[in-house]
Amino acid sequence: MDQQQFGNIKSSTTTHCRVDLLDYIYRNIEKRKTSVPLTFVDFRKAFHLVHHTTVITKAINLQLYPSLVSWLSNFLSHRSQVVRHQGATSPPQHLTCGVPKGTRMGSLCFVMLINDAMTDTSARWKYVDNTTLAATINNDNPDYSHLQLLHDRLHTWTTDNKVTLNTNKTTVMHIHTSSDTVPPPCVSIDGRPLQVVQSVKLLGLTIDNKLTCCQHVSSLITSATYRLHLLRRLKKLETPVRELASVYSTFILPRLTYASPTWSSSLNAIQHRQLERVQKRAVRLIPSRDRLHNLPGGPPRPAPHHPSGPPPTPPPAIRHQATPPPTTQNFARPSSSPSPPQCPTPQQAAPHTSAQRQIQEKCNTNNSENPQHIGTLLLG
Repeated sequence: MDQQQFGNIKSSTTTHCRVDLLDYIYRNIEKRKTSVPLTFVDFRKAFHLVHHTTVITKAINLQLYPSLVSWLSNFLSHRSQVVRHQGATSPPQHLTCGVPKGTRMGSLCFVMLINDAMTDTSARWKYVDNTTLAATINNDNPDYSHLQLLHDRLHTWTTDNKVTLNTNKTTVMHIHTSSDTVPPPCVSIDGRPLQVVQSVKLLGLTIDNKLTCCQHVSSLITSATYRLHLLRRLKKLETPVRELASVYSTFILPRLTYASPTWSSSLNAIQHRQLERVQKRAVRLIPSRDRLHNLPGGPPRPAPHHPSGPPPTPPPAIRHQATPPPTTQNFARPSSSPSPPQCPTPQQAAPHTSAQRQIQEKCNTNNSENPQHIGTLLLG
């Protein structure tokens, strides 16, 4: 398979394709008086006009197993389609070209179809039906003949493989960051001049001819602000906090961080604040004290303790000041009898007689347990 094909390849994403393209651009514009013109190729109805015989021939040239070739031939042959409208069904129409769009096999068939397209140049990038061509130009003497030669080869390949180009959507963008005035490229395909644009959207990323992120950040803020309305409506409906956080992390946050390795390094301070402001507005719509636990990247929520697991670590002991011992209660007799002797406290002077020492010991032992017993002992 073509090494510059990034679509439908294991461990390959659109970010890999854009990073490789931007690396080529930056490495060349860093050279003195050098600019890079890009051609963004658009195939007309790419999946609907795939020639079945051409795809099967490409599969044989790739030396696939005969059983796989037979299976592919059976998948593409004898296909038909009907149209249903308001309960009425049209007669079946036999299909001589095209593959089912949205299926895994349909994308693989198109990848095999364009596998050998523009393999004579290294400045090519493919992602299924998205193809980009590039060249380097000297600003002092701009010569676009090399780029025009690539267009002629592309037109020859499309004719041989029964693929049609959409020249109305195929555009050219000239990337240069110098202050010198460079004439725009005047190139064509099949005698039809191509439109020169100042910016283009490639695989979800808006690229301009100065390699700034102004238009891309503006589109991100507009899209994210529109989706914040969904979060507001759900909040008014008293949606649980966990579901609000799930909506934010599913519909808003991926839109703001999509393909961030290719454009985040080009942001300035103002663009940083603009993107951060959108995220803060979204977070404020989640009414919860522990919303940080619900958002991605937040601190983990402590796991609950289960009886079968290890016991939790006890909190550290808190030292308190020693409380003074309780004072003894006075047990009153009728007014006609004299008042009984009081049980001495530890703060009083030590007793002198043996009887007093015995009473003192019993008072200290049973003072906090049974005060009535102490009164009975004293009165007995």
